[in-house]
Amino acid sequence: MRINENVYEDNTDSFSRFLASTYLHLFLGLLLTGAVAYFGYGLLMSLYASFMGMFIVMALQLGLCFYFSSRLMTMSKTTAMFCFYMYSFITGVTLSYVPLLYDGASLALAVLITAAVFGSMAVIGYTTNTDLSKFGSYFVVGLFAIIIATVINGLFIHSAGIDMLITYGAIIVFLGLVAYDMQKLRTFYASSIYDDEMSTKMALFGAFELYLDFINLFIYILRIFGRRNND
Repeated sequence: MRINENVYEDNTDSFSRFLASTYLHLFLGLLLTGAVAYFGYGLLMSLYASFMGMFIVMALQLGLCFYFSSRLMTMSKTTAMFCFYMYSFITGVTLSYVPLLYDGASLALAVLITAAVFGSMAVIGYTTNTDLSKFGSYFVVGLFAIIIATVINGLFIHSAGIDMLITYGAIIVFLGLVAYDMQKLRTFYASSIYDDEMSTKMALFGAFELYLDFINLFIYILRIFGRRNND
């Protein structure tokens, strides 16, 4: 991926509006997820009372992720917005166990740490002149390695030490993805600069990718700094 510097340098105000739109959707999506997970967990946890309830929630989440990613170019911006915020809502459902397991202080600490490291890597991704696309395949391979290692350790090995190594490895991978996805926003902007509807959709998709990075960073950081309620 070679970034066309002139596209966004000659349209600084337009690119700034694109970034502002992306981060507004990101903020609102995270706010919705947090509100659903924290305030609605008593009702929403009833979905986990049966295997079918868990399966439906997880299937909806995976289905929306796949649909949003694969059909973005053909869907309307209204549909894209619905997909993003519905995914944020469902993610809040899947995280509704978190307030039950962890005390409020450690949750707040995990959010603050996540926001700080996320923001730092986003700034790096925005300001660096290095083309990070050449590292993208390494991040993807690292992500799949983490998933495989998590499954193997969870099913067969049950090692706390390996689990902690996976946690730190995942944090490194998602920090890299934050910078990578932040830089990709330039390409998203350049591909949609002359099409308002496409620009809205690309801003939403950029927010979606950064949203996934933030949520996963939070989950793994919480595993390190979270203090369980029964401790």
